[in-house]
Amino acid sequence: MRELAPKLTRRIQFRARPSTRDLRHELFHALGLQGRPPAHAIEFDRMLRGALEETHVLVCDEAQWLSKMCFEYLRYLWDGISSDLTIVFTGGDGCFEMLQSEPMLESRVYAWQEIDPMPLEEVLTVVPAFHPVWADADPELIAMCDDEAAHGNFRAWAKITHHLAAGMKESGRVWTRTCCAGPTANCANARWWPECWTARTLRRSRWSWTRTTTWYTPGRPLHPTLRSMDA
Repeated sequence: MRELAPKLTRRIQFRARPSTRDLRHELFHALGLQGRPPAHAIEFDRMLRGALEETHVLVCDEAQWLSKMCFEYLRYLWDGISSDLTIVFTGGDGCFEMLQSEPMLESRVYAWQEIDPMPLEEVLTVVPAFHPVWADADPELIAMCDDEAAHGNFRAWAKITHHLAAGMKESGRVWTRTCCAGPTANCANARWWPECWTARTLRRSRWSWTRTTTWYTPGRPLHPTLRSMDA
């Protein structure tokens, strides 16, 4: 949406089940309306429908948290005669089932798009570019982490990277940029290297990424890359 409609896209997100009142106020702020929100629902709805006569793309993140009344309200806004509104519902587990459970809304959905986990080939390209800690990591190590913990899920990779970076920072391990001329910050050929990144970092920290999967288990044979780094 940043590429297709950067100036028209408005995003709303809820962490708990909102009421229609919450939804109205979130839309008021997302649309950048001036003044104070109307006190009465009828006036509020008139203001929102008037604002939505202009072209807008509304992205509703975590849509599985929306109640039936909220879905009905969004359908009411979309159905307006003068409305030029596009709504994109996104969410995790339960989002598809929630949308399908509302026939009047489901019948208006133009397209369904499921985002599959990244295949290994994409992981080996995306992860090294995501954070310098992976920039020069052995592809076999990245593949092992993906197979045992991340499973092609980018959010899982973000968690793994966060914990790894935090552990390295706490133990005094930092990254430096180096090239053929030594440490540098400006060389175009510079690469990121962890100064003291050893397998001891992993052994000392019993990090679990999911309830059932541990990326590194103390006592388990190390990956060859980690063994060579544990000098």
